[in-house]
Amino acid sequence: MTSCRSAPMTFSNVPLPTTPALLDSSSAPQFARLIQEAVSQRAYQLFKQSGDIPGRDPENWRQAESEILRGGLNLRNKGLWISVTGELPGISPEKISILVDARRVVVRAGLPSDVFFILDLGADVEAASAIASLKNNHLRLMVKKRREVANGV
Repeated sequence: MTSCRSAPMTFSNVPLPTTPALLDSSSAPQFARLIQEAVSQRAYQLFKQSGDIPGRDPENWRQAESEILRGGLNLRNKGLWISVTGELPGISPEKISILVDARRVVVRAGLPSDVFFILDLGADVEAASAIASLKNNHLRLMVKKRREVANGV
């Protein structure tokens, strides 16, 4: 009689979730500047690539915005919490930072150049309650909705 023994199961090959950098609302002006600079630089590159043809600024700007500002984040209301998920393929966790402010989430993903994922949350949230993880290029963020306080209570 032969014994069937399998090797002990190990989790050394299972990637652990990482925690991307969560920034508070004081970083909002810096994020706005970074977005403006990234779009402006890309629009200028498009202008140069097109042979310096004048008069195409609005078209170059729109194309630059479509390349730099991305959708792709999913929103789900879960009672008192909002869940945001999305795939961030090919982006290393240390190049991801997340800004949560009163009504939106902005994810900065530094590839060779910056890309920003922006999502309006549709509700006021408590930005300080945000928690995030990244595992297998899948972002998951949870943030608590702000409770409305009735007048006089």
